[in-house]
Amino acid sequence: WRQVMKKIFIALLATAILFAAVGCGSENGGKDEVRTVDISSAAQALAAEITFEDEIAPIDDEAVRYLYDLPDGVKAAVYSSSGATAEELALFDAGDESTAKAVLSVAREHIQSQLESFKNYNPDETDKLEKAVVKQFGQYVALCVTSDAGAAAAVDKIFG
Repeated sequence: WRQVMKKIFIALLATAILFAAVGCGSENGGKDEVRTVDISSAAQALAAEITFEDEIAPIDDEAVRYLYDLPDGVKAAVYSSSGATAEELALFDAGDESTAKAVLSVAREHIQSQLESFKNYNPDETDKLEKAVVKQFGQYVALCVTSDAGAAAAVDKIFG
């Protein structure tokens, strides 16, 4: 029962975030405004919406800094698997578009590093890494490693 209630709550939270995001657009498609996204709430909603084979859980800032060589001031919300799989969900708020471009590069390097690691460790995971969602949305960067074909659409729904 508790799991069902948790999933309902998270679905409602995701819906609220979606409606808030849609409401932030201007009449010209939002080109003059940057949508503000709370990456912690967005990551929680995406972690519930996207299907992961392994259980993913939030990791602390120290672990995030170990995994990603991020520029100073970048905020991150990262969910990682147990390590047996390459599954991961990471959202970054770089504060501005130019810093986000640097973060996008860091995210792509992370995927390449993971590909090298999993090639020998667990080759079945390389397909997920090769199809990883890695996108920039203004000052935000999203990374998602999963076999869920709907992951890109779920990320797009949150950011743009």
